[in-house]
Amino acid sequence: MLCWLLLAKAQLQKEKINVNLQVYDISNEGDQMLEVLNNAYFQTTDLLIGPLYAESNKLANAYCE
Repeated sequence: MLCWLLLAKAQLQKEKINVNLQVYDISNEGDQMLEVLNNAYFQTTDLLIGPLYAESNKLANAYCE
C-alpha cells in the first residue's frame, strides 16, 4: 500500500502540488490505532485512507464521525 502512496506523492510534486504525507502501518490491535488517533499531529489530518483491519477501522470510523 505504501508504494502507490509514494508514487502519487511524486506525481503531485511533479505537478508542483505539495502534500504532507504521513503513512502509518497499523495492525488490527486497537492500542496502535488509539495511539495514532491521540497524536496531536495526526489530529490535523485532512484525509484518512484506511485502515483495512476491522478493529482499527472501527476506531478510525468513530474518530471521523
